[in-house]
Amino acid sequence: MTRVAQSYAASVSFAALVIGAVSLVVFFYEAFRILAPGVFELTGTRVAAARVLLSALYLAFASAAVLITHRRLLHAGEIGTVLGTDGDVGYGSIPPMAPPTPY
Repeated sequence: MTRVAQSYAASVSFAALVIGAVSLVVFFYEAFRILAPGVFELTGTRVAAARVLLSALYLAFASAAVLITHRRLLHAGEIGTVLGTDGDVGYGSIPPMAPPTPY
């Protein structure tokens, strides 16, 4: 796989992760607004809050589906061989430099 495809898969996965995280926060907040309207100041009806709740739940599931389908494009072994590290990215994975040659 080329670097462009890996960059695409990584950026789409990151965007899906951010969208999923935000939608889960909105989902739980709306659920608490429905369950405890006096504490979380429910200004509208519970139906309006349920609509936002279902939208956030749909976004969470859709972003999870996008993340799972693009995860197949990102294999740890392939990324390591492209980068030349065989998957190990620690300090010991950097090969020592060759000694300088005299002039």
